[in-house]
Amino acid sequence: LDSATVAQVVALINDGRSQRYVANFLNVPRTTIQRVYNRYAETGGYNRRPGSGR
Repeated sequence: LDSATVAQVVALINDGRSQRYVANFLNVPRTTIQRVYNRYAETGGYNRRPGSGR
């Protein structure tokens, strides 16, 4: 997901929406919402973690 979508995920969840609602609203898997929100909660940011990039 791009940074704007991640920001939307965080805003919706912080407004009291469930992860299931957000997943259905954005048409993405619930596990993706869970992973993205947990990453935001751990790091406080929207950016992806550095990786191998392959």
